[in-house]
Amino acid sequence: MVADLPLLTSDLAGIGGRLKESPADFVVTELPLYEPCGTGEHLYLRLRSQSIGTLALVALLARLWKVPRRAIGTAGIKDKMAISEQTISIHLPRESRHESERALVELGQSVEIRQVSRHTNKLRTGHLRGNLFAICLRDVRPGAIALAEAKLGRLGVTGWPNFYGPQRFGLQGDNHEQGIALLTKRSRIKNSLDRLLVSAAQSWFFNACLAERIRQDSFQTLLSGDVLQKTSGGGLFYYAETGDEQKRFEQQDISHTGLLPGRKVLPARAAALDLEQRIQDQLGWSAALFDHPDVPGSRRLNRIPVADLELRASDNNLRVRFGLLPGSYATTVLREIQNP
Repeated sequence: MVADLPLLTSDLAGIGGRLKESPADFVVTELPLYEPCGTGEHLYLRLRSQSIGTLALVALLARLWKVPRRAIGTAGIKDKMAISEQTISIHLPRESRHESERALVELGQSVEIRQVSRHTNKLRTGHLRGNLFAICLRDVRPGAIALAEAKLGRLGVTGWPNFYGPQRFGLQGDNHEQGIALLTKRSRIKNSLDRLLVSAAQSWFFNACLAERIRQDSFQTLLSGDVLQKTSGGGLFYYAETGDEQKRFEQQDISHTGLLPGRKVLPARAAALDLEQRIQDQLGWSAALFDHPDVPGSRRLNRIPVADLELRASDNNLRVRFGLLPGSYATTVLREIQNP
């Protein structure tokens, strides 16, 4: 369970508090990777929504524009219990102006439309620079800012563990089990739900490996055979065990990465590979489980920076603002501060 994952700052008192008492307590703004050029077959909508998750929003758009869901592109998935601003694309090469205007009117009843434009390509997962969060934690402990700053002082040096949040595993927390069932049957990964379930299984493995790394006190060091990546993104490369790499790691310019298992992913070596194989054995997952034609696999930063973090006390509440890289979870950042 995500709640059982270790904290880097478990020895420091947390601020407690309650999250998501209302959608207004969790505001997320997607930072686009690029602006639409103004022409092309894809309609780009910049939308601000409340109490409707991205998957439900996609279903709504598909119904209003009478297109299959695969015609709709998103850069990331936002939660229902939030106010979210994001861009969504719809493939409409032969758009009827009358039908589009009618759909926009219907959409405007539940979602605010910030921008309408066009672009040449579908919006794909990861096509964003990151996300900005403005979050209110209610009924925090006395002295919350001082408690939080003590944690931030340490995490500013170590970096933050890039765990997947509980949203990844569904309301019942068992999406990964359903993904493993699909892979065990060697079923084709044929739709978005299948991909979501298999992705949850990959994420569960990643979390387990990262948790082990923290427990064995190797989160702040490089292991022989680690696959590294620049924090700002780019290609993967092996740890060559040089002083320059260690210095770059300490400056948080690079990070070790964790495995999202699949058929074509770059494998770790030596001690880093031993850790991954040990977790695989603990989970009871066979080595061939992710050797699937529809599951290429990937690697993910184990450690991330948190940008422009601001704290502001208000009555018994604490308001927190910060920026995260694409695919990172605000809820896992808050766990370190709260000590749930």
